[in-house]
Amino acid sequence: MLAIQGDLNDPRDALTKPEWFNFDAAVISMALHHVQDPADLLKRLSHRVKRNGSVIVIDWLQQSEQDASADTDEARMTRLSEGPMIWPGFSISNIKDHFNTAGCTEVDIVVFSEPIEAPKEMEGYSRMFMAKAKSAS
Repeated sequence: MLAIQGDLNDPRDALTKPEWFNFDAAVISMALHHVQDPADLLKRLSHRVKRNGSVIVIDWLQQSEQDASADTDEARMTRLSEGPMIWPGFSISNIKDHFNTAGCTEVDIVVFSEPIEAPKEMEGYSRMFMAKAKSAS
């Protein structure tokens, strides 16, 4: 196993080398809700995998589809007591939209049946999902 420090928003040095492209899959687990522009990050991840490679997201599920249109409104981000701003979960329709905006296809989403304990600021967001899409790049 190998780890490097890098930032896909500013990929300098090691992240520009060819060995950091053409992966079979890229996975982001329990972190997309911390990203200001989720669709943009999914696009950056999709550029790291080979054509028809997988981009996989595991994160919080928004409990109601009624606020799905607001998922892109940064005013909906919530400040945790520890300080960082987060999205309070994603709706199924919006995660599909984020993948489509990122240029990914064949989006498949599985919702975990068992609830888990969430931070108090995310009351009601105790469900998780795993989404997989294919990179078109």
